[in-house]
Amino acid sequence: MSVSVQELHQCVAGLFADVSDKSSESVYRAYINRGYYATFHELKKAMEDVGISTYQYNTGTHNNLCMILDAMSANDKSVQKLAIRFRDFLTKRHHADYELQKTIT
Repeated sequence: MSVSVQELHQCVAGLFADVSDKSSESVYRAYINRGYYATFHELKKAMEDVGISTYQYNTGTHNNLCMILDAMSANDKSVQKLAIRFRDFLTKRHHADYELQKTIT
């Protein structure tokens, strides 16, 4: 069995349709986690679909995507915005998953 990126996004939308400022912090953390992974897989697939290797650097896949975007952003301001947003999302996901003492809103 496999799953598509679209199905991942639909799952996030369905699971967290009622997320609001009244939701618990654990729900926010789960929302960030699942949303990040749907976005991560979408970006990775988009890169691979146009022939960009997602294993260019001697680091993990998530950081590889960040570094690839950083390299591409030198010539393209829209990619620079994407690079910043993706790295910020990765940082938020790290905080949500690993830094339980931090407040997530």
